[in-house]
Amino acid sequence: MKTENVPLRKFMKKPLGNYDMENNESNCGDYSKVAWAAIVDNRYKCEVQRTEPYKGVLVVFDGKNNDEILHEVSVPISYNAQFGADIIDVAQWQDIAIQTIDNP
Repeated sequence: MKTENVPLRKFMKKPLGNYDMENNESNCGDYSKVAWAAIVDNRYKCEVQRTEPYKGVLVVFDGKNNDEILHEVSVPISYNAQFGADIIDVAQWQDIAIQTIDNP
């Protein structure tokens, strides 16, 4: 998967997905804006925010530090995720998020 580090903070003011940090549960919320959302370690909010068809930005927020943005990177969204995120995309997004969290 080709990713590109791009400063896109103007789009990333806050997490757009729905997060229940106490129960470690997340969902995309408005699927037209978020292709994937997850919580890691009951702390980090990870999501792919759609920026245009077939493209998005993976953002990792620190949920215990006022949703500070730890990392953001442009990522492709296969098939525009019309019926849910592609499993291969999700695996790659998870890898990027975990690397960010484990190697600050």
